[in-house]
Order: sequence, then structure tokens, then C-alpha cells
Amino acid sequence: MLWRKELASSLNKIGVKIAGKTGTAQVEGLKQGDELVYNSTFAGFFPADNPKYSMIVVMYKNSKNLYYASQVSVPVFGEIVKKIISSQALDVALEQKDINNWNVSQLPEFAAGYSKDFKYIFDYTNLPYAKSDKKWTEIKENGNSMVMNDYKMKSKSVPDVRGMGARDAVYVLENLGMKVKMDGYGKVVKQSIEPYSKLNTQTIYLTLN
Repeated sequence: MLWRKELASSLNKIGVKIAGKTGTAQVEGLKQGDELVYNSTFAGFFPADNPKYSMIVVMYKNSKNLYYASQVSVPVFGEIVKKIISSQALDVALEQKDINNWNVSQLPEFAAGYSKDFKYIFDYTNLPYAKSDKKWTEIKENGNSMVMNDYKMKSKSVPDVRGMGARDAVYVLENLGMKVKMDGYGKVVKQSIEPYSKLNTQTIYLTLN
């Protein structure tokens, strides 16, 4: 299997050479409204010159002009590869006790979510932080350490979930009786209803990046 040049544009920023093959197939007898439905696949391995990992990503029931594997499966494959590479770099840094030499720009400028998750990460990486005893927190970078501030939510208003990951944002909103629809992956960067608006059981749309 050879390196596919047409995949380079979406995977060339990862820092490791990937080999693989895309596949897009129409699902016989299945439609979403008037739209045909497709399954999209990318099977690959990396590093291409000295393979260590292999993986297949299958995205089911794609339609609405966004169904080619290069559009849906390849980006997901790339994100997983980046997570693996980041994890490896962290393990090497910890083994070499080089955590204090990390560039400050690698620390998150802002994020929000479940306090225990952040504490676990900070403790695991030996990253200094100011603790918070609250269930939900927001974190900010302060030099070579992180500050955890109380994340305030009011039961009768729409919370500000920007900076949260998908799991935490959905948990918070659905527990307030809201319906959630999302686009993208990563952290929430935009929400369709302004934070602290009057709460009811409306649907809220989240954009992640």
C-alpha cells in the first residue's frame, strides 16, 4: 500500500507520514429523505516508513453532499493520530522528567469542565495548579501553572458552555432539560443561545473546534 498523494493536504500538518486507502460506498436501499446514504472508510497505518499503528475509521450513513471518505473519515483518522502522537510526547517528557521545559504556549489558554478531570490531568503531568473544590471549574494559564476558578451556573438560565468539551457540555445542558445538537469536534466555541438567557426546554446548537 502506497502513500496517497491526494490525502496529503488534510494530513500533512500532523508531523508523521501516513499510508492508507479511502473507500466510499452507497448503502443499498437506504435514503434520508431524498438523499442517498453512504458509508465512508479510511484504513491506514503510520508511520508509513516504519509502521507501528494501524487503524480503520468507518463513518456510517453520510449524505447531504458530505460523504466522500476524504471529507469525513480522513479528518477523524488524522485527529486520532494527533492524539496518539501527543500522548507519546507526554510519556517521553514524563520519563525524562522534562515537564518543566514545556513551552508555555502548549498550555490551554482557557477551558471549562469537570473539576476532577482537570485535577487528574494536572496531577498526572506534575503541572502546578491552584485547586478548586467545586464540581465544575474553568481553567486559565498563569505562567507555568494553571488556575482553577469556580464555574458558576444558574438553574434558571442557559449556562455558558464555551470552552467545554462535548461530553461536559451535553451533560450540563441536558441535565437542565435542553436538547443539544452539535457540529464539529473539540471544545465548544459557539452556542446558538446567549449565555444566561432565560432557560426553557429549547434546542441549543453548539459549534465545536
